[in-house]
Amino acid sequence: MDNSVSDTPIYGVSDTLSDTASDGLFPSGRLTNATANATANATANATANANKVEDSDESPTTAVDNFQREDITEILDLLDEAITLNGFTKPNRTKGNLDAARLLIDHDQRPIEEIRAAIAYLPSDEFWRTNIRSMSKLREKWDQLKGSAQRNQSKARHGPRNVNERIQDMYAVAAEADRRIAGQQALEAAK
Repeated sequence: MDNSVSDTPIYGVSDTLSDTASDGLFPSGRLTNATANATANATANATANANKVEDSDESPTTAVDNFQREDITEILDLLDEAITLNGFTKPNRTKGNLDAARLLIDHDQRPIEEIRAAIAYLPSDEFWRTNIRSMSKLREKWDQLKGSAQRNQSKARHGPRNVNERIQDMYAVAAEADRRIAGQQALEAAK
């Protein structure tokens, strides 16, 4: 890779700068310094950018390596199935989705079983089944999704609650409060 920067002016920039200097808009010494600084900065930036590409951990093989990991492939396949069952198109295996799956496992340290359970939960929730359509979005919304699943699990454990059941509960609480008050009044009267 050639990291050199050409001294050839771009679109006549040097000519334009020289003309401007001769018009008296800029003192020629400042223009020369500005041109030298701009050239030095451009060279430094080009070299730094070239080095970033060479030193980058994000090589083209990273996406391929992620795609070959069984755990990543498994959760991506599960999510693809859940998304297509909801009537949406299967997401592409983009670098972003592969990285999201890898980061969910490696960086966020989510157990595979927990990820499977979250993906299995998606079709049962009206909101999340329409809003999670990629691994990137699943990772981004993980905490909210987990909270929603825990709330729904708690509701399922205690059974469905309709208005009549809630009213009966309120009467029971009121009756208990009345008993306590009557007990307190009886104690005070006995004194």
